[in-house]
Amino acid sequence: LSEFYKKFEKDLHYAEKHMENIKRMEKPTDEKCERCGSALVIKWGKHGSFFACSSYDKEDPNTCTFTKENPIDLPDLDSADIQETTQEEYCENCGRVMVLKRGRFGQFMACTGYPDCRTTRRLDQGKKVPDIPLDELCPKCGRNMMIRHGRYGEFTTCSGYPDCKYVKQNFIGMKCPLCKEGELVEKRARKGNTFYGCGNYPKCKFTSANKPIPEKCPDCGHEYLVEKFLKAGPVIACPNKECDYERAAEPAPVG
Repeated sequence: LSEFYKKFEKDLHYAEKHMENIKRMEKPTDEKCERCGSALVIKWGKHGSFFACSSYDKEDPNTCTFTKENPIDLPDLDSADIQETTQEEYCENCGRVMVLKRGRFGQFMACTGYPDCRTTRRLDQGKKVPDIPLDELCPKCGRNMMIRHGRYGEFTTCSGYPDCKYVKQNFIGMKCPLCKEGELVEKRARKGNTFYGCGNYPKCKFTSANKPIPEKCPDCGHEYLVEKFLKAGPVIACPNKECDYERAAEPAPVG
């Protein structure tokens, strides 16, 4: 190791004296600044090269700060590691067009609705799963419903989005035990886990991490039980923390 570090130290001293600082380099171009008309120069940053206005002075806050991406550093969209597409990609959350951007961790797709919509997608996630049209009609506008795929899984919504924002709820066939009015709905959290909430949200904020069962607890009389999935298998249990009632869940019928 001593021989390695001797050579390394020698190379390091040489680099300090003779190596150019690429981040301080500027390459003149024939392009003009879109904001002030001054000449643009090519500079280098931690994400590669970019165009910047030559009139910029970091000591003067009133100078032009215009910059734009250098297309030479953008990825080849026809390369094998990026899937080809002949259609524009639309945001799965708001319906706006997605565009290619570059961040500290590389290239990614981002919604043009930023900052109102912050949807992004890594390029290595591949193409968006195509929507599946259904014969079922939207109860609000009469258009066909379709199955879409979002970051938290698939969901059924109106094909007329964003004009019609109807989303079909996955009801579980049980009234909300809190407000006694709404129907309980299976939902997905931001982390992708399933939970159950009242269809009258935000008026009613009942939620349960486990699927409620419309059955009273035989031990404490709690008005509903829940289905839990343990290592030993699924069980039906009482959500009352002071009650220990629990039984094995009956296997789901086949066919």
